[in-house]
Amino acid sequence: MDPVEILGFVSGALCVWLVARQNVWNWPIGIANNITFLILFWAAGIYADAGLQVVYLVLAVYGWWAWLRGGHQHSTLGVSRTATGQWVVLGVVGVAATAVLTFLLDSVTDSTVPLPDAATTVLSLLATWGQARKKLESWWLWIAADVIYVPLYAYKDLWLTAVLYVGFLALCVYGLRSWLTSLRLTELVPCPGGEGRLSVDPGGRWQGAGKPLVPGCTRAFRQRRQRPPGPRRNVPSSPGRGTRPRHPGRRPVGRRRRRSATPAGPGPVPSAVAPAPGTTATRPARHPSPG
Repeated sequence: MDPVEILGFVSGALCVWLVARQNVWNWPIGIANNITFLILFWAAGIYADAGLQVVYLVLAVYGWWAWLRGGHQHSTLGVSRTATGQWVVLGVVGVAATAVLTFLLDSVTDSTVPLPDAATTVLSLLATWGQARKKLESWWLWIAADVIYVPLYAYKDLWLTAVLYVGFLALCVYGLRSWLTSLRLTELVPCPGGEGRLSVDPGGRWQGAGKPLVPGCTRAFRQRRQRPPGPRRNVPSSPGRGTRPRHPGRRPVGRRRRRSATPAGPGPVPSAVAPAPGTTATRPARHPSPG
């Protein structure tokens, strides 16, 4: 078995797994994988895929920078969706590039699979751009490319690479689910102070607008997700202070109004007279009897 193909197998599988985990180290490992497949594909006569590895190197450098400094105010980049206008541009560019590349491969090279080679090349380029910008739909482009790659490499007797791309297909499904979960978190849970929304940095830590968040922000989402389905309970409300559960043996907490020592109405203020020596101070009756 070709050692170059084995090295491409190991580095490629590790790279895709790190991408699914949103780990920034996928980019340097991906660069090593691109160099390996450049040598392998050129020897197998798959020239478009061999040239594609050079473009991958450039996009890998850009993606490495974008994941670290491509977010808001040069912060880490979060997962987002592809806009409608971007889909239109990607569709037009994809169809045109596939047609041109198929013509070039058929007329200039000795490729026996010009159309599949061109289609997978264009799909991979578009998916790599989406991956560099952390677009959720880039995983669908990778899945479409891998579905074509598996029989293409089997036809070229690159069986280990074909098996690798079957594993890539499974990792793409895992990455799609992982990024979708991260995106739903950013859409549902606003970060404190309204400065942005939650995201996950390459180290797996929650962030919002490039700053680490307090634990209560993610705790609110977890409580929302863990709430059992069904009608919400009616919580009684009281005017003034909110309702608080009473505990046995504990006095209720509240404010007490102190009685004033002086009368509230107008009039002279009575002065305190000390009792004479040997006598006891008597308290005047509150309700004297008539007579």
